[in-house]
Amino acid sequence: MQIQFTEHARQRMKERKVQAEDVYIVLAGPDGLRYGEDGEIIASKILGRRTVEIVYIEMDDIQRVITVMVM
Repeated sequence: MQIQFTEHARQRMKERKVQAEDVYIVLAGPDGLRYGEDGEIIASKILGRRTVEIVYIEMDDIQRVITVMVM
C-alpha cells in the first residue's frame, strides 16, 4: 500500500523528530489500532522510549497520513 503525507503531517514529523522510516514501521506493525471520531485510523507503536501515533485514512490503495504524535 502506498503512503502519502499531508503537509501538516510532514511539519509535525519535523517538529517531533519522527523519520519517515518510523511511520512505515508503525503502519506495518502497530501495537494498537483505534478509530477517531471522524473515522480516521490511529495506529500506535512503542519505538524506543516513546510511543509514536500515526493518524491516517485509507483511500483505495493509499494510506494518507494526516498527523503524527509522540507521547
